[in-house]
Amino acid sequence: MTVTEPVAIDTLPFSAADFAALQERYAHTPEGGAALAVLALVAWTQDQPLGEEFLALAAAPECTSAAPGRTSRVLRARERALLRSRLGEYGYLPYAYLLGSTPANRYAMPPLPLRVSARATPSAEAGRVIVLVDCSGAEAPRPVTMTRDEAGLWRARDWSALLAPVQEPERF
Repeated sequence: MTVTEPVAIDTLPFSAADFAALQERYAHTPEGGAALAVLALVAWTQDQPLGEEFLALAAAPECTSAAPGRTSRVLRARERALLRSRLGEYGYLPYAYLLGSTPANRYAMPPLPLRVSARATPSAEAGRVIVLVDCSGAEAPRPVTMTRDEAGLWRARDWSALLAPVQEPERF
């Protein structure tokens, strides 16, 4: 396993076009693609429809489906239900993956650049990589399965571990 520098995202997206531009900058590595999945989850806690658009862009094709009357793909119902059940109750979850956000500061959003510590591990399957994303609210990093698309961008095939419980924020 190679130690890598954290992925540092220096701007926040406010539209699907902004997020797609970030993908062009960061998703050429599995770690960058995983960091963008984290960013999309953070966005979901602030604006659910926009966060779902970002996640549909960050996700592998098998996690999305065509939507009638839309040119862009949408998350499958299973992924949307998982988001609602986990983030609806524990909105702080995705912040646990941002360096500087901890249970002690109630998973406060750190200032830009947002940094995500992630490292790819070898995979036995061609075209797939498991990325371990460090988490301030858990003892072990969380795995995200990434696949590379035909454009060379890494997309999240399975990010469900990012929605697993973390240590609750401290109460003041």
